[in-house]
Amino acid sequence: MKSKLAAWIVGIIVLALLTCASWRSGQAWAAQRHYDLPSELSLTLSNSDRIIAQLRHALKNRSWRVTLTFPTEREVDDMPALVAALMDCAVAETDDPCEGDYLLYQYGGYELRYSRTDGVYTVSILPDYYTTAEEEAAVTEALAALPPLYPPDADEAARVRAVCTFICDTADFDVVHRDHPNWHIKSTAYGALIRRSAACQGYAVLAYRMLREAGIGARVITGTAYNETTGAEERHAWDLVQIGGYWYHLDLTWMDQQETEDWYLKTDADFPYHRRDPQFADEAFYAAYPMADDPISP
Repeated sequence: MKSKLAAWIVGIIVLALLTCASWRSGQAWAAQRHYDLPSELSLTLSNSDRIIAQLRHALKNRSWRVTLTFPTEREVDDMPALVAALMDCAVAETDDPCEGDYLLYQYGGYELRYSRTDGVYTVSILPDYYTTAEEEAAVTEALAALPPLYPPDADEAARVRAVCTFICDTADFDVVHRDHPNWHIKSTAYGALIRRSAACQGYAVLAYRMLREAGIGARVITGTAYNETTGAEERHAWDLVQIGGYWYHLDLTWMDQQETEDWYLKTDADFPYHRRDPQFADEAFYAAYPMADDPISP
């Protein structure tokens, strides 16, 4: 087993489409959360929480390149695993509606480049975004311009209902989106809200942001769903929504397509056609997001 080497990343440079900003290790950065990176990594970063916060900031601002530089006397043979761990933490859940799942499901991974010269590693991360900074600004502006969807004293159930009604009235499902060269936009909040045409992931991501902004706990869930028309299981995305401390399934795509309430605030038992991906179906996830025993009536 290789010995661990404590290292301090001495620079992180974020390149945006029009601007370039750099943070050096001596500058202050508010890393408000602590993350434990996998213990099997060969390199231990002394300032990993700060680096994760900076990566998250870069993703939110749609920076097209993030460059990390740090010195080490040893060769790091698991650099892809280290960067993957940092990026996983950067898109983990926070209290910000524009982070967490909102980031995770609106980018398609990243290209990684790295080299070592004179004992200094230079690592470049090039994210593949589904939306631009300008498109995200349009979403923020459009949401801010909406008239109130519910009264200030509305309870959780009423706020969820108002958000669901708005999204179903606004977006249309695009059944042929993958035939278009820019189909990824259909999987975004921008597609659902601004273009008013979205795939299931676009519905789910817009719901996630709007529910979180309404003070409602939400997660985007991916998995498969049984299509009665084709007789096959297909990739699908929907939401979990928290009301009264417990979590419920919410499939706005099927609600809108089928014009039914059958997929509104349901328990596992009432959601038989949907199968979660493994990361959402294990004991740890269920402990963090306990499901309700009974559905909420429309």
